[in-house]
Amino acid sequence: MSAYVIAFVDIHDHARFAQDYIPLYISTLEPFGGNIVAVSDKATTMEGSVPPGRTILLEFPDLDSARQWYASDGYAPLLALRKSISTSSVVFLPGGFTLHN
Repeated sequence: MSAYVIAFVDIHDHARFAQDYIPLYISTLEPFGGNIVAVSDKATTMEGSVPPGRTILLEFPDLDSARQWYASDGYAPLLALRKSISTSSVVFLPGGFTLHN
């Protein structure tokens, strides 16, 4: 079942993010079946509060693939870079609908 990664990224250095992070980041998704579903700097919050900045939605074949991508050697240097030039919140969400009591 599909899984999703939702990231809220408040970018502090837009030039480095665009030049050093994004071009390499996209290629790290492919080996894990990851796809970019949506990216926007203009997400609208209808209730509550969401961290400022860019909202990113990624889709993976399953939660294990998403976790493997995030922990991969290919993504590790980009993760470190992203953490140095932005403030982020990242959520892993299994697909489907499950009720928990």
